[in-house]
Amino acid sequence: VTFSTATGSFGTRSQFGDAFLVGNYVFKEKNNRQWSALLGFKFPFTASNLKINGYSLPLDYQSSLGTIDVFVGTNYRYKKWNFNLALQLPVINLNKNSYFSEYAGTDDFPSTNLFQRQPDALIRTTYMIQTVNKRISFKPNLLFIYHLGEDSFENIFGQREHIKGSDGLTINGNLLTSYKLTGQSRIELSLAAPFVVRTIRPDGLTRSFVAGLQYRYS
Repeated sequence: VTFSTATGSFGTRSQFGDAFLVGNYVFKEKNNRQWSALLGFKFPFTASNLKINGYSLPLDYQSSLGTIDVFVGTNYRYKKWNFNLALQLPVINLNKNSYFSEYAGTDDFPSTNLFQRQPDALIRTTYMIQTVNKRISFKPNLLFIYHLGEDSFENIFGQREHIKGSDGLTINGNLLTSYKLTGQSRIELSLAAPFVVRTIRPDGLTRSFVAGLQYRYS
């Protein structure tokens, strides 16, 4: 379950975003090779139309895109290498966003009224480096995300309009550092930044830098 707070020139807005349910099936390892398959779902808590003082907000301020999504993917591990392939498919669009740049007094964000998002294809390559005692591990990885079409919105004339340049490739670099506390628990620090971004990102998902701290117990 996600929760976000967005702060900027429009003000501050906080809200729960999405609930994720993900299942993973791991096949038997053979000759240092192992496959796994993934199936997941994303359910929004909002219709992506949060407002401040009655004013509509762009998607950068929204805690969810307001879509029910399906994830399908697979992972292939060979020794210290991991290769991930996945698709994120919006199957039901509940987005009720009503932001028009024409009425906002700024052109920092594109219009996203009744926004419709296209699917994404993801490829990730990861290499694991461990200390001798295997307590600390480093996982540098590259993440390629290809947006499979141009997103669209309904303009002020009630016509659906494609957002030029919203499709294409994003490349992110990430370093995941993990410290094992016990046999069942660990702390992970993730640092990431984009190297290549799409011409325009109306969904508001692109960040110049991301840092995350996570506690894992299994």
